[in-house]
Amino acid sequence: MTEPQERIWNDRLGWIAADGTIEREAGNKKEPPMTVDEFCRRFTYRKGLPSLFGRDIRKSAVGDCGSFAWTVLLILEGGFFGAVKAQITGKAKLVRVKSPVNGTIPMHVALWHRDYGWIDSTRREWRDGPEPHRKRWPLWCEKAALAFAMWQAWENRGLLEYLLGALQ
Repeated sequence: MTEPQERIWNDRLGWIAADGTIEREAGNKKEPPMTVDEFCRRFTYRKGLPSLFGRDIRKSAVGDCGSFAWTVLLILEGGFFGAVKAQITGKAKLVRVKSPVNGTIPMHVALWHRDYGWIDSTRREWRDGPEPHRKRWPLWCEKAALAFAMWQAWENRGLLEYLLGALQ
């Protein structure tokens, strides 16, 4: 009768048997949550268009400044609802800043968090101020302006149809 093989757990590979075979068990392995430091080390900047909404790039770690700031907030607050709650309560803000690189148009996004300070994709460490950038306005202002413009377009759709019809 043979004795059962001993196996050891490896976080990256799964179970490794004494003979070197690897056995992956789906569902049993829980990865530890990613830290901000780990994300900052893995992050690769890729230029994108100025956007009001960042993407969650925890898996790929490739994106623009808005996606970087949004993903750091997701990591700090534990997910989407925590990140939204932090913005509503004033614990965190995604802020449009003027970067020395961008010229006259403020296109860069930085994150301010009450417990940590400022961080952005160009200087990936926590600091007390947004330097070398200059604060302009929180991103929620742009979102509110867009929502207002869409609401006005909906409310005045008869006027818009009239004006568009008059142009033909």
